[in-house]
Amino acid sequence: EQEMMFACVHEHLSPNGLFEIDLLYPSRGSLEDSEEQDWYSYENEEGQTVKVTGTDQYDPIRQIKHETAYRRGIDGEGREWVKRARFTLRVIYPQEMEALLHYNGFGITHCYGGWDRSPLTPESQNMIYVCKRNRA
Repeated sequence: EQEMMFACVHEHLSPNGLFEIDLLYPSRGSLEDSEEQDWYSYENEEGQTVKVTGTDQYDPIRQIKHETAYRRGIDGEGREWVKRARFTLRVIYPQEMEALLHYNGFGITHCYGGWDRSPLTPESQNMIYVCKRNRA
């Protein structure tokens, strides 16, 4: 799937165009298994507070992180509701990403650790690559 995505971008990117990709930086704490814990809360369109909790499981061999998010709230009639969403994330490390970009015909013009253009460090939350096409 990664190869197909890069091929599609390469095909549609103009010769002088730039391609940006933003990935989560795989920090040590983000790759630990966890029991359900509080993540955050927000107010929905109806003005009700929605509490979001979740669990994490990480498979280090396949570099796959499984997240399950639970959204809980109280409806207008006072009944509690719960919605569950599962996410599967492929974890990519910086050297692996740089190799994928190179072997799929992209040159890296910039690499950042955040949208504020801060450098990529072990404390970064993101890996942002700005790339150009290397070959036709």
